[in-house]
Amino acid sequence: MSRNFFNYFYDSEKATLKNWAEGRTRFFSFLTPWLVRAHVHPDAISYLGLSSLLGVMALFLARPFAAVCFLGFYILCDGIDGAYARHLGRPTQAGAFTDIVTDQMGMMVVSLAMIHFQFVPAMLGAVYLVLYILMIALSVVQNAMGIPVQPLFRSKYFLFIVYFIWAIWGYNLAPALMLLASGLMLITTIWSYIRMKNGIFNAIDREPLAKLDQELAAQGKPVPRFLRAVTVLLPVSALVLIALLTEFTYLRTYLGSPSLVCDWTELGPTPGAQADEVPQGLDASAQGFFLSTFQPETHSSHIYQLGPDGHTVLGSFRMPPDTGHTQGLCFHEPYLYAIDRDSRRCLELDPQASRERGHAVILRLFETGLFGSSACAFIVLDGQSYLAVSDYMHTRKTYFLNWQKALEQGNTEGAVFGWYRNTGLGQGLAFDGTYLYESAQSLGHDRVFQLDPGKALASKSLRSGVIQSFATPGRESKDLAVRGGNFIISDQQTRRLYQLPAALPCPAAGSLPENSPHGP
Repeated sequence: MSRNFFNYFYDSEKATLKNWAEGRTRFFSFLTPWLVRAHVHPDAISYLGLSSLLGVMALFLARPFAAVCFLGFYILCDGIDGAYARHLGRPTQAGAFTDIVTDQMGMMVVSLAMIHFQFVPAMLGAVYLVLYILMIALSVVQNAMGIPVQPLFRSKYFLFIVYFIWAIWGYNLAPALMLLASGLMLITTIWSYIRMKNGIFNAIDREPLAKLDQELAAQGKPVPRFLRAVTVLLPVSALVLIALLTEFTYLRTYLGSPSLVCDWTELGPTPGAQADEVPQGLDASAQGFFLSTFQPETHSSHIYQLGPDGHTVLGSFRMPPDTGHTQGLCFHEPYLYAIDRDSRRCLELDPQASRERGHAVILRLFETGLFGSSACAFIVLDGQSYLAVSDYMHTRKTYFLNWQKALEQGNTEGAVFGWYRNTGLGQGLAFDGTYLYESAQSLGHDRVFQLDPGKALASKSLRSGVIQSFATPGRESKDLAVRGGNFIISDQQTRRLYQLPAALPCPAAGSLPENSPHGP
């Protein structure tokens, strides 16, 4: 065949890649006699590499060095299969198709594992994955149609390197890479679409439409004329308007910066950190704190009772298998309440009996009905106690529940006192008797919002209740608690607890909101 239909390389790099392919063919030529004697088909090498991805998935978090070895073997097979086929003089379009599929499977497995094990926010990982596959698919079609391919940012091997860095040194660069790559791939994908549309129009549509215009003109009928600017501005304006109407709170908080930057004090590592347990829910008690952790490999949760210093373990117990991701904790003497994301339930636990038995002793429960419940806190408004529960990226609301009624009937029907629209990325909740504090992810730096809960409820918007915000100690902060005049917060990335005086002795990071009591 004169053209290789199944490739996704742009014109200016094809010569370099041809030389690289010939170099690989020569380098691996010593293997050819052995493979020929064993009657090994080039596809068998591709499939062998593909099967090694199972080892990557199985050991991705538990034994990362072994997973890196499997990934390295996959990359090696990816280099040998094509070289072997070329050495035999039998490169085929079917083989090129197999090569493309196996190429993308490696990227997909690593990306999905990073999403599953929370290396990156699920939405960012999904956007990265979709854009990568779309970019490759469009470039393959462009090549097949003979339409010039624009420069592409193929980040597959950068992604592998990022995983290698994490496996060896523990630095997670995946969010930064995926964010950068997604931006570049979005530009490339739009460019590809425009080139393909123009190519299809010129090859198929231009001549018939020209004849149609001539016939209309000959008949004295008007020939349609279209403004290119309107074609672009109309959908862009609609997107901006929809974003402002539906996502204003989310965009403003995610893209914003904290009004205060604070100097948090490290209390020490969270229990279970060496066993790859990441901290999740947190709340204070008379004896110290309760902390829930999540083990991604076993998809299980563990609850620890800590002393006032934040690192002395007084006891612990396991959560049931069907409540594998306990993200929120709140204590109301004498019971502990756990919000579980997987089962979508709120559990009333007896902490003392649970510690003695080593597993959760569940007294009552109710269905939250929330797919992204991420935090909870008890709050008092006008003398009435409510359970505040935030919903992550689904309804994007923080609900105030009549928790006793919900426990009595087993669900939240008729038990919702009120709600406000939150950032959509809420991670923690705490109440100090006057203000509600909600921690949330942000693009630049995670933040804690100090809220007047009455104002937020009345307007149904977090923005109306914000007094000020302050920076968290890390980039993946989770739940927070208030105890003894201090804020305590857990961080998923560092797997440590941090403390900050509730008086907030923090320098201003910029102008404070107009309704801040510390503002002008």
